[in-house]
Amino acid sequence: MDLLPLAMSLSQDAIRKHLHSALPDAPVVPDRMRHPRPQRAVRSRQALARLLAAAAQRVAPAPACSPQR
Repeated sequence: MDLLPLAMSLSQDAIRKHLHSALPDAPVVPDRMRHPRPQRAVRSRQALARLLAAAAQRVAPAPACSPQR
């Protein structure tokens, strides 16, 4: 309970800064919708797929070693 006044003061300062960020001279934040980044999970899956494909190519037997059908 000793930190409650400090927390109240810090939260009021944060709210005040947030409210004043909508003023006409506020800095402009670039729009993220113009250049959407691929999601991290998609990039991770693509990287893992490339890694697995490269590993499969390295451990695959040579065509001369495979039996004839």
